Amino acid sequence: MKKVIFGVFAVLGLIAVNAEDALSIRTGHFIEDLTTFANGHPASSPSATGGDLVYAVGDYEYHIFTKGGTLTLSATQTADILLVGGGGGAGWNGGGGGGGGAFVELSDQSIAAGSYAVTVGAGGAAATGSAAWGVTGGTSSITGITGASAPGGKGGIGWN
Repeated sequence: MKKVIFGVFAVLGLIAVNAEDALSIRTGHFIEDLTTFANGHPASSPSATGGDLVYAVGDYEYHIFTKGGTLTLSATQTADILLVGGGGGAGWNGGGGGGGGAFVELSDQSIAAGSYAVTVGAGGAAATGSAAWGVTGGTSSITGITGASAPGGKGGIGWN
C-alpha cells in the first residue's frame, strides 16, 4: 500500500522557489528535492482525490494543493501532511520584509474517509501608506484534521 502525503502551500506557477524550499526540507518521508518529484509519474489509482498535482514517487502518493480545494478519501488513510502559511507583505518605503509563513508537519496521521476543505494561505500584500506595515499572510489549513493549520507570516514594518 502506498503512503499518502498531502502538501498545502502557495506557489507561483507549477514549481516556484517557495514550493522548492518547502519540499527540499527533509522531514520524515517528504521528498528531498523537486528533481525526485519531477521524476515521478501521475498516480494511476490514487488513494485520495484532490490537489493540483497528484503524483506517485516510489512507495508514496503525493497530493499537492497550490490553491484551495477539497481533499476526498473513500477509505481511512494514514498520511503525512505538510502545510506552509502564506508569507507576510513588505513594509512601506524600504521597511522590513514580511515574515515567512509557518511550516507545519504532521506525520502518520490516520484520516477518516470523507471530504475535507483545503485552504492555501495567500501571501500578504505590501504596505501602501506612509510608515504602514505589510499585510499578514493567510493561513493554510485542512478543515477537520487536528493540527492541520499553518498561520501566515507577519507583515514587515514600515519606514517613514
